[in-house]
Amino acid sequence: MSDSSVTSTEFQKSPGRFIEMAAKEPVFITKHNRPARVMLDIREYQKLLDREKVESYYAHELPDDWKELLQKNVDLSHLDDSLDDHISKDLKNQGIELS
Repeated sequence: MSDSSVTSTEFQKSPGRFIEMAAKEPVFITKHNRPARVMLDIREYQKLLDREKVESYYAHELPDDWKELLQKNVDLSHLDDSLDDHISKDLKNQGIELS
């Protein structure tokens, strides 16, 4: 755990101090000598949220620039043959020919 840890009692007495500390590094708030909460800068929190975002598309939903890249060069050899066939058929149905 980080050097920036504080008991919940200490945090209640002086929250502003620890809010300022959290702008520089995560502050761990402990309760009964165990980590209970972590306070961190909003930018760091946003970075964590952004890492969780995963986008998926059906072939017909692909952005145009992705379709162009797929048409230029795609290696699906690492995929299972049945999945490869399924993807190829789906792309072909959307007018995307693989080379």
